[in-house]
Amino acid sequence: MPHAIPTGLVADRFVVLDCETTGFSPERGDRMVSLALVTVERGVITERWTSLVDPGRDTGPVHIHGITNAEAAAAPRFATLVPEILRRLDGAVLVAHNVGFDLRFLSMELELAGTDRLPEIALDTLRLARRFLPELDNHRLTTCVAALGIPHRAHRADSDAEVTAVLLTELLRRAAEDGHTDLSRLSAPAEDVLRQERRKRVRCDAETEGLTTGHREAHLVIAEWWGGAGGWLAALETLRAEGCPEAGRLWGWFGGMLCGETSVFGPPSPVSRVSPGRCCRSWRRPDHRPARPAPGTRPHCRTAPTPPAPATPAR
Repeated sequence: MPHAIPTGLVADRFVVLDCETTGFSPERGDRMVSLALVTVERGVITERWTSLVDPGRDTGPVHIHGITNAEAAAAPRFATLVPEILRRLDGAVLVAHNVGFDLRFLSMELELAGTDRLPEIALDTLRLARRFLPELDNHRLTTCVAALGIPHRAHRADSDAEVTAVLLTELLRRAAEDGHTDLSRLSAPAEDVLRQERRKRVRCDAETEGLTTGHREAHLVIAEWWGGAGGWLAALETLRAEGCPEAGRLWGWFGGMLCGETSVFGPPSPVSRVSPGRCCRSWRRPDHRPARPAPGTRPHCRTAPTPPAPATPAR
């Protein structure tokens, strides 16, 4: 007889997210082309919502997700979907299979739309499957749901989200059998998950061991957007002088924000318009919208006093 799921494990409202994308890297310009949200309350699916998304570029691997450029071009842009998305995510535990991947795309799309309202808590069914379905050869979503006899149409956001919701309930049941009575050891703060996921993709940042003080401070300036464009320029010069392996990539992001058209940052905002030390909130594009910050930073700089930019080491 199946083990009953304790109330503490299902007391929260869960929203399962799955998105199909143009590629694997939102930081390099990949975007969502579809997403689905499935709401689960007390172990029961109570709402389903899905939409195609116009990524503003080609849709990428059509042979995988099946979404053509013509279909995407007729769909709404992500920014117009934000109210519907946030209404469903508000106060919910975000669930996905490999939740870090979906969080990276969700965070980037929200930042580009002018908000950073991520759910507070995230739960990864991939992580739980590795723990509670150890008998499987691998823990891909298709493998997990096939083992449980759940019908599935892979790489379709609505189907992926639906089966992940069913998988979630089974994994919570097994967690209960293992002695769990709440989510405290099964979930994590979404911000922590996102930070860890982004750190996997960098070769050097402020938390890397063995850095000089100037090198570490330069990463902090970039991560926190201290000093606006002037602070970034000085920090990037420091990273280049220190031989930082991330210097080239960060220079590329900076140029994309201020100097040229890119799929991530949109129209250019010339460096000549920005004076050193000014807040990024005060920048203006030619169309009078505030310029976007770098990936991984907040949409606007912090209000704390701006520390001096790190000095470039003598050559």
